[in-house]
Amino acid sequence: MNDQSERLFFESDFNPFEFLKIANEKMDNKLTEVDGREMVIRALNDMDMFGKYRDILKRLVRKSGLLPYLRSEFHDLNYEERMAIDLFTPVKDSDFTLHSMQLKIYNILIEGTNVVLSAPTSMGKSAVVDTLIESGKYDVIVIIVPTIALIDETRKRLTTKFRSDYDIIHHSIQTVKKNKNIFVLTQERFNERNDI
Repeated sequence: MNDQSERLFFESDFNPFEFLKIANEKMDNKLTEVDGREMVIRALNDMDMFGKYRDILKRLVRKSGLLPYLRSEFHDLNYEERMAIDLFTPVKDSDFTLHSMQLKIYNILIEGTNVVLSAPTSMGKSAVVDTLIESGKYDVIVIIVPTIALIDETRKRLTTKFRSDYDIIHHSIQTVKKNKNIFVLTQERFNERNDI
């Protein structure tokens, strides 16, 4: 969110309609689209400030592709909004809805194209990985992470969710026991293995 939008949000005579109008205008411009999306996220964070403008905010959430928030923050969804959520929930009966960038990456991966993804922490890379695993399409999944600490964090998350279906292999000396495996390795540990 740029300085002007930030100031607008904290002014004593804050006008929620004007804030949402500016967010909408920014989302209509490719050069400021990210700023508009950030404004929508900011509005969701302080939703009580938008009282009678909740329907406008809901439309902007959908327009910005932030469908997980549509699902979690609004309970008065119409048929069209529920259908949009279903379109952004790629695994049937899943509780997880992807946002537009996550869905784009998920679709590339599910089509079989390899992806090298470097994105900010808040982008939701883990959600894409978890949804891809949940799809059941792949028996062997390799996740390369930059640090040993991230191996441990990722291993714990995946073990909690997928241990009944997959072996989680995170060290070069672990042996493959199942047909379905998730390798969580640093580049160095990946290079030490000859079974992937």
